[in-house]
Amino acid sequence: MKTCLLIDDEPASRVVLRELLNRFCTGIQVIGECGDVDSAELLIHKLQPDLIFLDIQMPGKDGFELLRRFEAPSFAVIFITSYDHYAIKAIRFNALDYLLKPVDIDELTKAVDRFDMTTRISAEVAANTFQFNQLEPKLVFHVRDKVILVPLPEIAFFEANSNYTQAWLQDGQHFIQAKPLSDIETMIADHEEFLRIHKSVIVNTLFIRSYSKGDSCIITMVSGHEFEISRRRKTELLQKLSNLQLRNEGM
Repeated sequence: MKTCLLIDDEPASRVVLRELLNRFCTGIQVIGECGDVDSAELLIHKLQPDLIFLDIQMPGKDGFELLRRFEAPSFAVIFITSYDHYAIKAIRFNALDYLLKPVDIDELTKAVDRFDMTTRISAEVAANTFQFNQLEPKLVFHVRDKVILVPLPEIAFFEANSNYTQAWLQDGQHFIQAKPLSDIETMIADHEEFLRIHKSVIVNTLFIRSYSKGDSCIITMVSGHEFEISRRRKTELLQKLSNLQLRNEGM
């Protein structure tokens, strides 16, 4: 069961929220509550909640000050406040949701459902790995109730997405790896069909449909995706394509 803290300077608001959570959101357990930023910081370090319900305007220091004290928070945040003009600022703090008092039951349950879905997806992505053997390396993806094994040669290209990497198949399917693109590049270094064409993309050259001539080069993948490649990388690409062709002719 996931855990949460209630951080609000109004005791009555905490009582109402606790009762709503206990009644309508049974998959989450309230493990603590407090009414100021300093106490909240101590409580978060002590109890390590998965989620905090955070008021914004509190005596002395506001809810945003609390979040500034955590460089890389391990918890999700749902703001609960009487004021709607903080919504844009809340987005900058990557808030999962922003609820106005008095809390609407439907909005609360939707916010908690969104939290459940986000944590489930994060867990699935974190479980995605490479599975190497001497015959055929595979990527392992956990998608809902399935484990999908994708042979590395079937990957058309890898695309960076923040600290994650999306692996795209030629038919348009894509899966997420919880690794930066640089890690992927290291892991597939022995597979010469792959080439990093710029900082955000590694392509499987076997899935290149065409490339344009001239100094600025656009390559088109079998899937229809297009990527620009630098002059230096184009020379490397042409050499790689030539080597692969020679290798295939020698088989």
